[in-house]
Amino acid sequence: MSLDITSTGSVIGLRMTLRDDLRTTNNYLRTLRSMSLQPRGTSLRIIQILFLLIFSVFSHGQNNQIQFDHLTIEDGLSQGSVYSILQDNRGFMWFGTRFGLNRYDGHDFKVFTHDPEDKNSLPGYRILDLYLDHSGTIWVGSETNGLARYNQNTENFHKFQYDQTDSSSLSSNLVTCIFEDSKQILWVGTRDGLNRFDVTRQKFIRYYYQENDSTSLPSNHISAISEVSPGNILVGFGSGQIATLNLESGRCKEIRNGEFWPATSSSRGIECIIKDINNDFFWISRFT
Repeated sequence: MSLDITSTGSVIGLRMTLRDDLRTTNNYLRTLRSMSLQPRGTSLRIIQILFLLIFSVFSHGQNNQIQFDHLTIEDGLSQGSVYSILQDNRGFMWFGTRFGLNRYDGHDFKVFTHDPEDKNSLPGYRILDLYLDHSGTIWVGSETNGLARYNQNTENFHKFQYDQTDSSSLSSNLVTCIFEDSKQILWVGTRDGLNRFDVTRQKFIRYYYQENDSTSLPSNHISAISEVSPGNILVGFGSGQIATLNLESGRCKEIRNGEFWPATSSSRGIECIIKDINNDFFWISRFT
């Protein structure tokens, strides 16, 4: 099994090319059939496994050095500043940039842009976050025009935006992060509040900082979302705090600086929170 590294701008993605090995195995078997030497039953299965293992070891040994492929505007990328990357369940790579959303099939880019005259177009120029939920739906977070759900059949975007007359709308049009928890609840972080999506009503439940309420969010600038356990969300803030939110009680508990980082770091924003799948650790990045 060979290992390749692909770089787009300053963001790096990892690609495992096992499919190339499988393709070579299938070509070998087709050759056997054309020579009337087609193996049958268990023999076929053994030859497939052995050939795949031998070829995988060989190909891995030939790739001792990591190589980088660069995709730029010259290749069709709409803009060189990449804010977010996603691979969907069909294998396409998606890149959110400062100017538009890009879908890459391994050869060509298809660019989606914002059109103020088209309600079904991309919800803004700058795409800050992308998320693939349990159903395979892509969610797009923009800097100025809220959240959108992508329909892969029509290639349209259904927008969810802030409405000052509707308290169940998105709390802000500046979407910073998107996350789906183990209960399949979609969470949307914005520059002004945390949002829980009610899929039945297609509405949002908002969470805000409340003065003199120690159980509310410590800040309205949400910058990262993860999950500690079912029903307990871990939230990072642009002002540097980190806190847990309990779904049942609706109470938020800040993880104080003494337990997290020295007090001098409180003004440094949290950028990303990732839970380690092998244990209970969390990987947290921030500005320094």
